[in-house]
Amino acid sequence: MSYSPDWTILTPEVLQEKVMTTSSDKELIKELLKDKDITKELHWVQEELAELIVAISHHIRGRDRDDNLADEIGDVRLCLKFLEVIFEDKEEDINKHYLSKIERIKNKQLHNENKKET
Repeated sequence: MSYSPDWTILTPEVLQEKVMTTSSDKELIKELLKDKDITKELHWVQEELAELIVAISHHIRGRDRDDNLADEIGDVRLCLKFLEVIFEDKEEDINKHYLSKIERIKNKQLHNENKKET
């Protein structure tokens, strides 16, 4: 059974009003997460990540379904925004690790380019 965040009280009109009066995605997500069970939201994130894994596997095997991969990437992008809000107290550490990973990729690329030249 698929879990979806409990947004049943948010009619399209209410959601549109929130979007129009909220200055950023993060503020909208904070509003949506008020009084929610964060554990349930984290389970939703896990499910969306798993669906992306399946979509990537189908893509690799040439079994893409319409725009399923794009849809799942969009879902996971939204999930990452939710995670940024849920764990905003860890933002400094997250950024530090992110930058460290980017630096590692740059160094690996530079190393590979140097190997090709020799």
